[in-house]
Amino acid sequence: MADNKKPSDLLDLEERLKKARKSAHPEEDVDVEQQQRSEAMGIAFKMGVELVVGTAIGGLIGWALDDVFGSKPWLLIVFLVLGFAAGMMNVVRDANKSQQDEE
Repeated sequence: MADNKKPSDLLDLEERLKKARKSAHPEEDVDVEQQQRSEAMGIAFKMGVELVVGTAIGGLIGWALDDVFGSKPWLLIVFLVLGFAAGMMNVVRDANKSQQDEE
């Protein structure tokens, strides 16, 4: 019958090799779950910023056009809605892209 137990010399060698690999490549010790959380948080922050910026830019354009044409507050309202829609489109596009990247 074959003995499946490793001699103590091999076990010691394995332990020393593991320690040497960890010290040679410390970046591999990074917690994968923590890295995934960080990436998800970055994507969520980017989506929030895109939504706010789209709405703000639309509002600024509408306000400026209202000032030029004297149609207050109609162009402001229209461009606020358009800016919000553009921000939502960007959020949906990013969500679909990140979902496809996971698959």
